[in-house]
Amino acid sequence: MGVKSIGFGTGGQRIDQLARKIKDFRPVFRAIRPTVQQVYADKFKAQGPGWKKHASNTIIMHGQHSILNLSGRLERSMSKKAKGSHSRTYRKRMVHGTTLKYATYVGRGFTQQVTSKMKGFLGARGVNVGLNSTLKVPRRNFERISKKDERRIRDHAEKVMRMLVKKI
Repeated sequence: MGVKSIGFGTGGQRIDQLARKIKDFRPVFRAIRPTVQQVYADKFKAQGPGWKKHASNTIIMHGQHSILNLSGRLERSMSKKAKGSHSRTYRKRMVHGTTLKYATYVGRGFTQQVTSKMKGFLGARGVNVGLNSTLKVPRRNFERISKKDERRIRDHAEKVMRMLVKKI
């Protein structure tokens, strides 16, 4: 499962000052969830950064398509409230990610030895691989967000927190 935990323990001096006045962050996290989802939608649209291009065998099997977006399930689970989406809010943190089992494999990358069943499956799709050869799927860390996106989320959270503090 690919999950990103977002909290405000070390969110910078401005947020720390606001955080001392707020006991329960769930309203903040609910308010920023659309921003978090948009960060992931933008990341999938940009195909990275840093995601390796498709191997030629992948293109032979599936045709040209966006990286990590053959069916769209992983992107939808990270950027919308869709099947596989996992987003929870707690008093001091928010967890956002996906419950799709294959997310762990694509996020970390993996190697797989070709079995006779795989050889037949791949061969039927025009991919010629040798029995017992190794296929390597590169790591494509879709969970990690950039410093720029962290600031984007933090700035939105700070704005929401200021509104909440005014109400206290």
